[in-house]
Amino acid sequence: MAHCQELAFVLIMNKICSICNEEKDISLFRIARSQCLLCFGATRKKYAEAHREEIKVRMRDWKAANPEKVAINAHNYYKKNSERIDMRQREYEERRKLDPKFDRICEHCGTAFSYKDKSARFCSTRCFAKSRPMEKHPQWGGGKTKTRRGYIHVRMGNDTRQYEHRAIAERILGRKLSFNEVVHHVNGDKSDNRNCNLLICGRGYHKWLHDRMSYLYQREHFKDTL
Repeated sequence: MAHCQELAFVLIMNKICSICNEEKDISLFRIARSQCLLCFGATRKKYAEAHREEIKVRMRDWKAANPEKVAINAHNYYKKNSERIDMRQREYEERRKLDPKFDRICEHCGTAFSYKDKSARFCSTRCFAKSRPMEKHPQWGGGKTKTRRGYIHVRMGNDTRQYEHRAIAERILGRKLSFNEVVHHVNGDKSDNRNCNLLICGRGYHKWLHDRMSYLYQREHFKDTL
């Protein structure tokens, strides 16, 4: 009889989850709910991620329609956590008193700012980076970098980058290249940007040129195999 009672007790303390179909302890279930807390939380998280924008709209509409309840909820939250909020505010004010800030002027942009270190020279990391000339960096390569496709990127004077072959063509023409104009490398080397290796042409002619070069290459190297 004792064995039967122990078996009945074990069966009562376990329950099968309707999502994962695993037998778990009944403490992981809420009353009158067939999903365990782990599966239920994962399901709610997936639903929230899939309907994030819809939930935001519904919450915004509910707050607009019930401003009194929103105010009551905010008041109750502050009332419940007022001691913790006041303590953090006092700690913040004490830290401000212990760490006085000094009035400084940025050496790059001339903006007035306050900082706890009286030796600060710049108002932001952006001004600090701009104040350091890149030419003095030990790894400075003349402002040129090679892309994965083989083209050369060159750094312009207004903190922008441009393909070197297009910059050379625009300098020679004295104007910007139009959308239909392309710079072709005669010898096929995309990093060779000498004037004698650059050809300015239209997109249609540029495509025909590549097709013609491909055809001649096949005729020259694969003539015996055809």
